[in-house]
Amino acid sequence: IGALLLLFMEEDEAFWTLTAIVEDLLPESFYADNMSALLTELELFDDLVKSKLPKIAQHFARLGVDIKAICSQWFLLVYVNVLPLETVLRVWDSFFLEGASVLFRVALAVLKYHEKELLATEDTGRAMMALSEVRTEFSGLGSLAGCFLALGSGLGLVGTASARR
Repeated sequence: IGALLLLFMEEDEAFWTLTAIVEDLLPESFYADNMSALLTELELFDDLVKSKLPKIAQHFARLGVDIKAICSQWFLLVYVNVLPLETVLRVWDSFFLEGASVLFRVALAVLKYHEKELLATEDTGRAMMALSEVRTEFSGLGSLAGCFLALGSGLGLVGTASARR
């Protein structure tokens, strides 16, 4: 995250922006030793996948795929080295405006964008490989943006803040 910030900012600006990301935009203790906030976010995301993308959730359950294992990297890196740079910058625009709920929307949009390929996987290894290759498989910002916008800004996350506690 810091390296990407340094591409566009002076060192002091990058430092304070990173500080704002960690202290203000992401839930408290997101990067703590026990990663309790990250684990909470991943549980919330798992619930969202079950409600918003039930076919994928059921397919992964049949295969024994733990989507949280892959998405933890997505969330920790705020999509740096996960999505193409142009896409990451657009995600960050929304992230700076709307906060951590954007992490959920982007992850859901990525899953929706790759739904056909994910549902075609026949075993755990191939499903995990498909999830980890999002960056190399991804093309067409318009389609991902369409998924992102179709999911809406609220996502029905009214109880998300209280669920985090």
